[in-house]
Amino acid sequence: MHLRILALGRPWRNHSTVIYMNSFIDRHIQPQGWATWYANTLGDYSHIYYAEYNNYGPGSWGPNVVARETLNFTRLINATEANQFQLHEWYDDLSWIDGKA
Repeated sequence: MHLRILALGRPWRNHSTVIYMNSFIDRHIQPQGWATWYANTLGDYSHIYYAEYNNYGPGSWGPNVVARETLNFTRLINATEANQFQLHEWYDDLSWIDGKA
């Protein structure tokens, strides 16, 4: 079977925030991680925030650092930066989340 190479995502217009945290990223993710979409952003990524934190696996930032750094709208964030995207920062009650899922 042929392995299809995919992106983590791509900006649609110039306002987007996506964070992958504490995730296994497998080898089917392209080395750059993310894709560009010049047709809609016209190369302006000033309001795009695509970040990764504490991911692991062959498709994660670590093994692909050189390729990831070629895109000007992606970043590897630290624990302090990642904390603002934790669920407890957005929701008061987390009882609805199945922690086993």
